[in-house]
Amino acid sequence: LLNQLIVFNKHCQFNEFVKTNINLRCKAHIEGNKGEELQNKLEVNTSFGYDSINSEKYKDFRLCNKKNVWKHHMANIFLTDKQISENCFIVELEKKRCSCSTPLQVAYFTMDNSKYFYLNAYQNFLTPCLDMDYIHVIYGDTDSLCLAIAHGSWPIKDKKLWDELYSQLFPSVCNDNYYDKKKILGWNIESESTTCLALAPKCYYMENYMNQ
Repeated sequence: LLNQLIVFNKHCQFNEFVKTNINLRCKAHIEGNKGEELQNKLEVNTSFGYDSINSEKYKDFRLCNKKNVWKHHMANIFLTDKQISENCFIVELEKKRCSCSTPLQVAYFTMDNSKYFYLNAYQNFLTPCLDMDYIHVIYGDTDSLCLAIAHGSWPIKDKKLWDELYSQLFPSVCNDNYYDKKKILGWNIESESTTCLALAPKCYYMENYMNQ
């Protein structure tokens, strides 16, 4: 049952800005200019509402001992707590006020659009192309995916579809073109290991026993 449908007009004003900054970032990387490379990366991220998705702006965490934890329980902004040692607690409080310089509709659309491309690539590329019996998803985040693969290489089950779609997402295996590696909405393998333990997205441990 469809309860609500929201329609957005196509907005392409950021298109040229993003393409220009991506090219400048790649050029700076090739030239070894780390400062300019980071600057162009941050310019794109902050332009799409980076401040609006920073959860630290909307939550208030405090450390306190047993004597003070009850005071936070009595406050009307108390949310939850967790004991981390015999005499130390993490208390989460609700913030009554927060600031955000990015329009909320921009922030929400950026996140929703990101989820669309993320899930589209997973459902229409990885799932039909690979034998998922050999793959376990360790964690997924807004712009990252960690997989455990019990196979010597990619466990491809549909070679024709894989060859057709691979170059649209991943960089070409035939050359070391950094522009291709950093193409917009592209995927790239950041690291590989024999062991990965993850408590949460961006909170993981990797170790490669093959190099020991």
